[in-house]
Amino acid sequence: MAKSISELYINTMRKKYTRKYTAWEPDKHYNLGDYGFLKDNIFEYQGNVTQLSDDFKFEIDKDPTPSDKDYSFGTKKNIKTEGEITIDVIKGVNVSTKFSIEFSNAGSIVYEAKNVSTHRIADIAALGVQIKKFKDLKILGKNGVEWDNNYVVITEIDIAESATIMLSNTKGSEVCFAVKGDIGIADFKLSDPKLGWKITSETGEIVKYIAKEGVTPFFRLMGLKRSILGNKFSSRKLAMNSNIIDPLNKFTENIDFVAVENRRNWTYEE
Repeated sequence: MAKSISELYINTMRKKYTRKYTAWEPDKHYNLGDYGFLKDNIFEYQGNVTQLSDDFKFEIDKDPTPSDKDYSFGTKKNIKTEGEITIDVIKGVNVSTKFSIEFSNAGSIVYEAKNVSTHRIADIAALGVQIKKFKDLKILGKNGVEWDNNYVVITEIDIAESATIMLSNTKGSEVCFAVKGDIGIADFKLSDPKLGWKITSETGEIVKYIAKEGVTPFFRLMGLKRSILGNKFSSRKLAMNSNIIDPLNKFTENIDFVAVENRRNWTYEE
């Protein structure tokens, strides 16, 4: 069965940026403290923990050194500068830059992001304690929400000043652009919204997010995980089999707030 465009994108980027999850769709904007479900490697937003209670407060460790990110897979970039005559006699000759990208296969990707900052929640342990308290006491949030055990929370996030993300769903696709001005290769930034990107032609099936501002392409997730300490039996097995007794209280439930890594789906019970 052919993979969907979301699967192609997510699987490729997860291999490149291990331990991080990829926003789908790529131009969505998320925040630290956002919670939701993880299904098929896609984060399904439900809300932000700060909406639940005034007790959910956290400081943010901000990235002091943003950097550009550039990654491509199965693509070829071509750039050409040429003059174009315009009827505007005051401005005279208008010089533009032609630019094209060829995608060799389905799943080929271009990812370019400008000034990416990685921010994280400063005290993750304190957040985990608050979430466990919220869950154990079955507290209803200010918005009427009770904590679902399968929720995951964004605790680290990449924020890009602007980003261009393109992915092909067909083999041999191509997209051609024109931008104003004579732009040299060294100064050429596909993620720069100031260049005024204009698509002149396109072949094949290509999903495009051109110079989108304020996107959050990657993030890390954490969630609650239940484990039984002291024996191989789970509390569920104990409940199902009345012949099993625990006079010494060896079966102790432990709940941890842990990183969600390399998982397509996340469930509270393991």
